[in-house]
Amino acid sequence: MRTATKWAGRGVFLAAVAFAATAVAGPPAPGPGGREAPMDHAKRAEMLKRVRTHRNVELGSILGLDTAGTLKLADRLAPLDDARDKLQLENFDAMHEMRQAARTGAKVDFPALARRIAANRVEMAKIDQKLLDELLAATPQEKVPQVLAWIAKFARRVEGMARRAHGGGGMGPGGMGPGMGPGMGPGGMGGPPGAWDDE
Repeated sequence: MRTATKWAGRGVFLAAVAFAATAVAGPPAPGPGGREAPMDHAKRAEMLKRVRTHRNVELGSILGLDTAGTLKLADRLAPLDDARDKLQLENFDAMHEMRQAARTGAKVDFPALARRIAANRVEMAKIDQKLLDELLAATPQEKVPQVLAWIAKFARRVEGMARRAHGGGGMGPGGMGPGMGPGMGPGGMGGPPGAWDDE
């Protein structure tokens, strides 16, 4: 199980899924005067749920589950998914507040917001490992390599979605955005992809 341990340590499992809501939603529409409109928190939450459903369907197919089995797997992962989504949305909101304050000069407690984001990332990394443990526990031993390979492919697909949604370039792999590489990406100080993105 050295391969599984490697993936768990990197926090790959579902790190990209959480960011997918940002990728699908795309940049916020301009508000009056060309300024950024308030972030649609409800839309981001809905996108996270939609991506989760997509993930569950693909996992169910890989594991050879019928509809009932796929729903059972989804229910098994749901408490951890809910906890992670809550933290991810808190980070979206905190980063949005920081970016808006930087643009407008509003007074906010930047250190406190940054510490909250960092603490949430630590908790999300723990949840990622628990999610991976739950999935591996539900996966027949002979299908573990296939599932782990799917996780890597799914992460790359979501990263591609993010790049297209944001017009390519910018903060890429290993940067402060949706990176899957070293530096500020999974397993580093940056934590899960997209934690600093509110656009």
